[in-house]
Amino acid sequence: MIYRTDGTSSRPERTPVSIPVSVLIDPDTKKIRQRGVMLDISDRGLRLKINSPIVPGEILEVTPREGISYTERSRVKWVKKEGAQGCVAGVELLNPQIVPANAIPTPPKPAEPDGARSPSEPDLRQIVGDDRGPLSDS
Repeated sequence: MIYRTDGTSSRPERTPVSIPVSVLIDPDTKKIRQRGVMLDISDRGLRLKINSPIVPGEILEVTPREGISYTERSRVKWVKKEGAQGCVAGVELLNPQIVPANAIPTPPKPAEPDGARSPSEPDLRQIVGDDRGPLSDS
């Protein structure tokens, strides 16, 4: 992760997903195919869960098993062991493709509490006033 002088990071926005994938581990030599689940995706990488041990630096080819077919060649950046042989891994896309927007499902919007307004919804009292008349700026 790259940090700017103002303390913020340049980490790309991640989109949470749950997409079944086929993972080809070390496609140039071993060619081991495993099933997994893509957990999130950004324009530079993705996070996936597979039931096979992998190590940082290993090359993978990740292909969704549903929807639009495309393959992402990637490099494992980090691995967190999960279960007996499984793991969650962060991978960097080596040749990011332009994936059609409809290939990645958008997560549902969280429900807002009763009476809450979304940030884009204006406070109508500021526009039309309440029963005491329009609000003043003073």
